[in-house]
Amino acid sequence: MATPQLIIVLRSVRHELQSFSLGLQNCIMKIIAQIPAPILFGIIIDNQCLFWSESTYHRRGSCFIYNGNRLPFTLFGTAIIIKLISLTLIIILFSITLKRNKIQNISFSTEEQENLLNK
Repeated sequence: MATPQLIIVLRSVRHELQSFSLGLQNCIMKIIAQIPAPILFGIIIDNQCLFWSESTYHRRGSCFIYNGNRLPFTLFGTAIIIKLISLTLIIILFSITLKRNKIQNISFSTEEQENLLNK
């Protein structure tokens, strides 16, 4: 997990739920991202094949020639789209957290801060 995502999760969850939220986030990331991502990129790479070999029993074998013009753009474009979706969700979570903190009014006056520091 990247450091900005970790900080956002830790700051948007109550202290007693932080370890639970990190574990839940890890499980969700495995289910949503790390399991289907290799399958998705494998399908994208297979779709860029121009010539397939033929294996035994007349089944499709491995790819001999890939479309070298489109393959890098397709892979890069897919990665960028996934990153943009992730960034959008992080921004939404951050804005929800800011609104929640403003509603709860989690700011202290300078006197309260000095009293807390002097204790």
